[in-house]
Amino acid sequence: MIWLFGAFLKPEDSSDLLVTLEAEDKHCLKGMLAEIKAPTLVIGGEDDYFYPLRETALGILDAQLILYKGFGHNALFDNKKQFQKDALKFLRS
Repeated sequence: MIWLFGAFLKPEDSSDLLVTLEAEDKHCLKGMLAEIKAPTLVIGGEDDYFYPLRETALGILDAQLILYKGFGHNALFDNKKQFQKDALKFLRS
């Protein structure tokens, strides 16, 4: 959230931000992935150590997984043109 809204976030009490980050880290829907029935694209950097992309894709029936080699957590921004191409291809299929 900070990378997206950091410039606009100016909390009076920084503990609010810490609570938000802790909630994000502890929030786990792993047990509910099998309930997803819609076509799903899981896409990101092969070296993303923050989110288990492979595990997420395996938990969703027939999910398509695209991992960008040599990219980490910010792969969608660092590899924007390829991401746009892959996302549009998926949406058109």
